[in-house]
Amino acid sequence: MAECIACCVEQRGNEWEGVCIDFDLAVQGHSFEEVRVKLGRAIQEYVGYVRSLPESEQEQFWNRRVPLSTRVLFVLRVLKTYLSAPRHHGDDHFHGYGSYTLPCPA
Repeated sequence: MAECIACCVEQRGNEWEGVCIDFDLAVQGHSFEEVRVKLGRAIQEYVGYVRSLPESEQEQFWNRRVPLSTRVLFVLRVLKTYLSAPRHHGDDHFHGYGSYTLPCPA
């Protein structure tokens, strides 16, 4: 199982959407920070649930990634935004899109 979990957050109008690429989980909120917190909670609950299953059933849940086409789309969006966004020292996200990893003890 991965030590870090890949997540992407995107602003859509006045709302934000966050997706955990590695576990195919999604949340919505009104700010980047709200979505980051909600996604962190969703991942913790998911990991807790998977750990509660018999070991023979866990493997299929540890490898439940979003479809390849969605992963490619996220990578292209991040790359496009990163290349076109002005750089601000200390920012953890940039203009409407953020990508980050979370440490995962699982």
